[in-house]
Amino acid sequence: MPGELILAIDDEVDITTIIKRALEVKGYKVETAASGQEGIKKAKELLPDLIISDIMMEGMDGYEVCSRLKNDRRTRFIPIIMLTAKDQIKDKITGMESGSDDYLTKPFSFEELEARIKWILKKTALQIAANPLTGLPGNPSIEEEIKRRIEKKENFAVLYVDIDNFKAYNDKYGYTWGDEIIRLTAQILIDVVDEVGTEQDFIGHIGGDDFILITRDSNVDKIAEFIISKFDNMVPYQYPRNDRKRGYVKVVDRQGKEVFYPLMTISIAGVTNKKGNFVHYAQVSERLMEVKRYTKSQKGSVFIKDRRLNGG
Repeated sequence: MPGELILAIDDEVDITTIIKRALEVKGYKVETAASGQEGIKKAKELLPDLIISDIMMEGMDGYEVCSRLKNDRRTRFIPIIMLTAKDQIKDKITGMESGSDDYLTKPFSFEELEARIKWILKKTALQIAANPLTGLPGNPSIEEEIKRRIEKKENFAVLYVDIDNFKAYNDKYGYTWGDEIIRLTAQILIDVVDEVGTEQDFIGHIGGDDFILITRDSNVDKIAEFIISKFDNMVPYQYPRNDRKRGYVKVVDRQGKEVFYPLMTISIAGVTNKKGNFVHYAQVSERLMEVKRYTKSQKGSVFIKDRRLNGG
């Protein structure tokens, strides 16, 4: 729907100017880039809702722009419409292989462009099912990402990240404070991946205080270590001073009794595909739940890997 941010990339400034004017009249916000390199830079900075990119550009062409953006975790879910004067099947196939979501041949009508934009934005929203609180991809994207890595026979690791004693915090201080903890945890995951992860790492939000992080098998221990360190250093300061110093909170249960809960910690359950054991998504999900149950039985912030799958 109008109001979304669109990035138009073309080395012909006249083209991006026309696209900008036409779409702004329809209520969209439009930024432009005059080269592939500038387009990638702006895409990572602005995180637009949709990108329109010409294919035939000097230097970095649209295929490379698309491929690079689709291989970066920050931009991989941004839909891309490719514009070109070419109308050959092989060119369309190349565009699709680079990750483009749609293909529009010049000359085109702005009525058609707007219709494509509306359709792709709606389809993308349904596919990603982003969590409204954190903006992170939801369950459909999580499942698709794991399936994709299994099919490519990658050596990957999946971390199930869950906050301990979150419900007590939420009940004690209210949903507004609880939402801030969820957002803070999401930001911790993002920061950790930025610091010690790769562009190919994936972060998803299952819902509530549950998150998924997918990374390389070789990097999983460091990722988990950094998450725990940041969480344990930051989260205690989300409590009022007296409760933080006391080390627990008092919550009245449904029976009217006072119950004492420790400060929040974080549990991380991990499974890996180092030996290629996984052949479908359900295996990953089931094994994660097994490890998660054991992890939640431990005290304090903890990371536990399934030793059956990583040779440990």
